[in-house]
Amino acid sequence: MNTIPEKPILDDKKKKEDFTLADVLASSLFRKGLYVVLALIFSLLLFRAGMIIGYQKALFSFHNGENYEQIFIGPKHGPGFTMQKDDLMNAHGTIGKIIQVNINGKTFVLRGTDQVERSVAVDDDTLIKRFRETIPLAQLMVDDNVIVIGSPEDSGVIEAKLIRFLPPPLSVDPGTSSVSSTSKMINAIKN
Repeated sequence: MNTIPEKPILDDKKKKEDFTLADVLASSLFRKGLYVVLALIFSLLLFRAGMIIGYQKALFSFHNGENYEQIFIGPKHGPGFTMQKDDLMNAHGTIGKIIQVNINGKTFVLRGTDQVERSVAVDDDTLIKRFRETIPLAQLMVDDNVIVIGSPEDSGVIEAKLIRFLPPPLSVDPGTSSVSSTSKMINAIKN
Protein backbone atom coordinates (compact mmCIF):
# COMPACT_ATOMS: atom_id res chain seq x y z
CA MET A 1 0.00 0.00 0.00
CA ASN A 2 1.20 3.37 -0.98
CA THR A 3 0.69 5.92 1.66
CA ILE A 4 0.55 9.52 0.70
CA PRO A 5 2.53 11.63 3.07
CA GLU A 6 0.37 14.08 4.93
CA LYS A 7 0.98 17.68 4.09
CA PRO A 8 1.38 19.72 7.21
CA ILE A 9 -1.29 22.36 7.58
CA LEU A 10 1.01 24.67 9.48
CA ASP A 11 4.72 25.13 9.04
CA ASP A 12 6.80 22.08 8.14
CA LYS A 13 8.80 22.13 11.33
CA LYS A 14 6.37 23.64 13.80
CA LYS A 15 3.35 22.15 15.37
CA LYS A 16 0.30 24.07 16.38
CA GLU A 17 1.47 24.30 19.96
CA ASP A 18 4.85 25.79 18.95
CA PHE A 19 3.44 29.08 17.57
CA THR A 20 4.21 32.11 19.69
CA LEU A 21 2.81 35.60 19.68
CA ALA A 22 5.86 36.76 17.73
CA ASP A 23 5.05 34.22 14.99
CA VAL A 24 1.47 35.46 14.76
CA LEU A 25 2.56 39.11 14.63
CA ALA A 26 5.11 38.29 11.91
CA SER A 27 2.62 36.44 9.70
CA SER A 28 1.50 38.10 6.48
CA LEU A 29 -2.14 37.30 7.16
CA PHE A 30 -2.00 39.21 10.45
CA ARG A 31 -0.31 42.20 8.75
CA LYS A 32 -2.92 42.30 5.99
CA GLY A 33 -5.71 42.15 8.53
CA LEU A 34 -4.09 44.89 10.59
CA TYR A 35 -3.80 47.13 7.49
CA VAL A 36 -7.47 46.61 6.71
CA VAL A 37 -8.51 47.46 10.28
CA LEU A 38 -6.25 50.56 10.34
CA ALA A 39 -7.59 51.73 6.97
CA LEU A 40 -11.14 51.29 8.24
CA ILE A 41 -10.39 53.25 11.43
CA PHE A 42 -8.71 56.02 9.40
CA SER A 43 -11.69 56.21 7.04
CA LEU A 44 -14.12 56.44 9.94
CA LEU A 45 -12.04 59.19 11.61
CA LEU A 46 -11.88 61.11 8.33
CA PHE A 47 -15.65 60.79 7.90
CA ARG A 48 -16.19 61.98 11.47
CA ALA A 49 -13.91 65.01 10.90
CA GLY A 50 -15.97 65.91 7.84
CA MET A 51 -19.16 65.65 9.87
CA ILE A 52 -17.74 67.93 12.58
CA ILE A 53 -16.59 70.54 10.04
CA GLY A 54 -19.94 70.44 8.23
CA TYR A 55 -21.79 70.78 11.51
CA GLN A 56 -19.69 73.81 12.52
CA LYS A 57 -20.27 75.44 9.12
CA ALA A 58 -24.03 74.87 9.30
CA LEU A 59 -24.16 76.09 12.91
CA PHE A 60 -22.30 79.29 12.00
CA SER A 61 -24.66 79.98 9.08
CA PHE A 62 -27.65 79.29 11.30
CA HIS A 63 -26.44 81.67 14.03
CA ASN A 64 -25.46 84.32 11.48
CA GLY A 65 -28.94 84.19 9.93
CA GLU A 66 -30.53 84.21 13.35
CA ASN A 67 -28.54 87.29 14.43
CA TYR A 68 -28.32 89.09 11.06
CA GLU A 69 -30.47 92.07 11.99
CA GLN A 70 -28.77 92.48 15.34
CA ILE A 71 -25.28 92.31 13.80
CA PHE A 72 -25.76 94.55 10.78
CA ILE A 73 -28.98 96.55 11.21
CA GLY A 74 -29.32 96.96 14.96
CA PRO A 75 -32.03 95.74 17.32
CA LYS A 76 -34.73 93.62 15.72
CA HIS A 77 -37.70 95.49 14.28
CA GLY A 78 -40.41 93.38 12.72
CA PRO A 79 -40.08 89.87 11.34
CA GLY A 80 -36.75 88.06 11.46
CA PHE A 81 -34.36 87.77 8.56
CA THR A 82 -34.28 84.63 6.48
CA MET A 83 -31.34 83.80 4.29
CA GLN A 84 -31.96 84.12 0.57
CA LYS A 85 -29.34 81.62 -0.60
CA ASP A 86 -28.97 77.94 0.11
CA ASP A 87 -25.19 78.36 0.29
CA LEU A 88 -23.53 78.04 3.66
CA MET A 89 -21.11 80.83 4.52
CA ASN A 90 -17.48 80.15 5.22
CA ALA A 91 -17.30 80.29 9.00
CA HIS A 92 -13.51 80.36 9.31
CA GLY A 93 -12.67 83.35 7.19
CA THR A 94 -13.60 85.71 4.42
CA ILE A 95 -12.13 88.08 1.89
CA GLY A 96 -13.47 91.50 0.98
CA LYS A 97 -13.58 95.24 1.62
CA ILE A 98 -13.98 96.85 5.05
CA ILE A 99 -17.17 98.94 5.13
CA GLN A 100 -17.30 99.88 8.83
CA VAL A 101 -14.72 100.00 11.64
CA ASN A 102 -15.42 100.19 15.39
CA ILE A 103 -11.98 100.49 17.01
CA ASN A 104 -13.32 100.81 20.59
CA GLY A 105 -15.48 97.72 20.19
CA LYS A 106 -12.63 95.98 18.34
CA THR A 107 -14.92 94.95 15.50
CA PHE A 108 -15.36 95.76 11.84
CA VAL A 109 -17.80 94.84 9.10
CA LEU A 110 -16.52 93.35 5.87
CA ARG A 111 -18.41 93.04 2.57
CA GLY A 112 -17.20 89.82 0.98
CA THR A 113 -16.71 89.08 -2.69
CA ASP A 114 -20.17 87.49 -2.62
CA GLN A 115 -21.60 90.86 -1.43
CA VAL A 116 -22.51 89.37 1.98
CA GLU A 117 -21.58 91.48 5.00
CA ARG A 118 -19.83 89.76 7.88
CA SER A 119 -18.94 91.05 11.31
CA VAL A 120 -15.36 90.41 12.46
CA ALA A 121 -14.11 90.67 16.06
CA VAL A 122 -10.47 91.49 16.80
CA ASP A 123 -8.64 90.80 20.08
CA ASP A 124 -5.13 91.43 21.39
CA ASP A 125 -3.87 88.14 19.91
CA THR A 126 -5.05 88.96 16.37
CA LEU A 127 -2.15 89.38 13.95
CA ILE A 128 -2.72 92.22 11.44
CA LYS A 129 -0.24 92.25 8.54
CA ARG A 130 0.30 94.74 5.71
CA PHE A 131 2.87 93.08 3.46
CA ARG A 132 5.63 92.18 5.96
CA GLU A 133 4.73 94.82 8.54
CA THR A 134 2.60 94.09 11.62
CA ILE A 135 0.22 96.98 12.23
CA PRO A 136 -2.22 97.96 15.03
CA LEU A 137 -6.01 97.78 14.78
CA ALA A 138 -6.21 101.58 14.56
CA GLN A 139 -4.76 101.43 11.02
CA LEU A 140 -7.72 99.47 9.67
CA MET A 141 -9.66 101.84 7.45
CA VAL A 142 -12.90 101.75 5.49
CA ASP A 143 -12.31 100.54 1.89
CA ASP A 144 -9.23 98.46 2.82
CA ASN A 145 -9.22 95.05 1.09
CA VAL A 146 -8.36 92.27 3.54
CA ILE A 147 -8.40 88.53 4.07
CA VAL A 148 -9.62 87.40 7.49
CA ILE A 149 -8.86 83.99 8.95
CA GLY A 150 -10.39 83.05 12.29
CA SER A 151 -12.94 80.97 14.09
CA PRO A 152 -16.71 81.33 14.30
CA GLU A 153 -18.52 82.47 17.41
CA ASP A 154 -22.04 81.33 18.27
CA SER A 155 -23.34 84.85 17.59
CA GLY A 156 -22.33 84.64 13.91
CA VAL A 157 -19.24 86.84 14.29
CA ILE A 158 -15.84 85.70 12.99
CA GLU A 159 -13.18 85.98 15.72
CA ALA A 160 -10.12 86.99 13.68
CA LYS A 161 -6.77 85.27 14.25
CA LEU A 162 -5.05 86.76 11.16
CA ILE A 163 -5.92 89.78 9.03
CA ARG A 164 -3.83 90.35 5.92
CA PHE A 165 -4.13 93.40 3.70
CA LEU A 166 -4.52 92.87 -0.03
CA PRO A 167 -3.32 95.21 -2.75
CA PRO A 168 -6.12 97.27 -4.27
CA PRO A 169 -7.98 95.59 -7.11
CA LEU A 170 -6.66 96.32 -10.59
CA SER A 171 -8.59 98.99 -12.44
CA VAL A 172 -8.02 99.91 -16.04
CA ASP A 173 -8.31 103.60 -16.93
CA PRO A 174 -10.36 103.62 -20.15
CA GLY A 175 -8.74 106.85 -21.44
CA THR A 176 -5.16 105.57 -21.35
CA SER A 177 -5.81 101.83 -21.12
CA SER A 178 -3.18 101.62 -18.39
CA VAL A 179 -3.41 99.74 -15.16
CA SER A 180 -3.33 102.46 -12.50
CA SER A 181 -3.27 100.54 -9.21
CA THR A 182 -0.45 98.24 -10.34
CA SER A 183 2.01 101.10 -10.64
CA LYS A 184 0.81 102.51 -7.30
CA MET A 185 1.32 99.09 -5.68
CA ILE A 186 4.81 98.69 -7.17
CA ASN A 187 5.80 102.16 -5.96
CA ALA A 188 4.44 101.40 -2.47
CA ILE A 189 6.50 98.19 -2.28
CA LYS A 190 9.68 99.93 -3.50
CA ASN A 191 9.33 102.72 -0.95
